Amino acid sequence: MLCLQSYSSSPSHYSCMSRKFKHPPLAEALCEFRFELTDPFDPTLPGIIYSKLSGTYPIRKQRNMGFPNVKKETNETELVFGNLAQFRTEDDSMLIQVGGNMLSVNCVKDYPHWEKFKPRIMEALKIYLDEAKPISIIRIGVRCINKIFAKGDRIELSDHFKFLPVRPENLKEIPYSAFNVHVEALCENNRDLIVMKNFTIVPEGDNQAGFMLDLEYAMNQPNGLAIDERTIDDWLEIAHQNLNNAFENSLTEEQLDKFDQ
Repeated sequence: MLCLQSYSSSPSHYSCMSRKFKHPPLAEALCEFRFELTDPFDPTLPGIIYSKLSGTYPIRKQRNMGFPNVKKETNETELVFGNLAQFRTEDDSMLIQVGGNMLSVNCVKDYPHWEKFKPRIMEALKIYLDEAKPISIIRIGVRCINKIFAKGDRIELSDHFKFLPVRPENLKEIPYSAFNVHVEALCENNRDLIVMKNFTIVPEGDNQAGFMLDLEYAMNQPNGLAIDERTIDDWLEIAHQNLNNAFENSLTEEQLDKFDQ
């Protein structure tokens, strides 16, 4: 893992990075919130939230999972098991998850672009804030998981990616069998953190190589934002623009053009 120096983004820095693609490689886009709650395991909360969202997310499922919980007395994190409720759209393209101190909005296929995805996030957030009445925000993270495939007997990674591991000179002519690169950089005067990963995955077809470009933008410290819809809306825009920058700067123009074909 490599930690980069802090940098700050401003609207003038990223306003030009707003390219939309006909066929983006997003396998999943999600926004996850973690809150400090008076009762993080209130069994009635998922049902109340479902009643407000069932028109859009009618399919309800539930599973048991472990949630990290910080003990105030010792500041230690313990794993507490509880129910995670999932509300899905009929076409199974989007879901909302509620459980413990977590709320997440996931797009798992047919990403509709940010202009339509962010309103879904804000709708679920408003209902959650009204019903759960959290004390503070522990964490927000926006994550984009991209699957990228290249065909050919011998694939030149530099034709597809700018974000790649650096190899010693004596190994540069040897083809990769696999790689995994992970970079973290502090943003917005250390308030936030962007995490960039690029690694090989199992291809989906013959004569093909597969890669996962996994990008996440998150709060770097708990309680870094006020519980205010406008403040969170602004933060989400900064997250989106930084992720957009990271995505476009991780790939070559040749590869980016393929997402419009």
